[in-house]
Amino acid sequence: MTHSYFIRKTLGIKDKNIHFAEQVTEERINDQNHLVLYGKLTYTPKACEKCGTVNRSSADIVKSGTKLSTLKLTPINWVTVIAVLSI
Repeated sequence: MTHSYFIRKTLGIKDKNIHFAEQVTEERINDQNHLVLYGKLTYTPKACEKCGTVNRSSADIVKSGTKLSTLKLTPINWVTVIAVLSI
């Protein structure tokens, strides 16, 4: 059982495209403790959102860059859990 699987199972996340890193930190944000999980969302899109090009092979759509998304998840032991995903 991997670290990522355990986190997904504990939080009830069913998306298998989310992979969590082993890095888990506790940070103080706005005078409250938060548990911060870091992960990556990996998937192959079916088509380009902007131009509509259909992705038939790995050469059709080339991903150039990532962005960070911060998600507030279900609290564990009254500590807010935040997931920082690289998309």
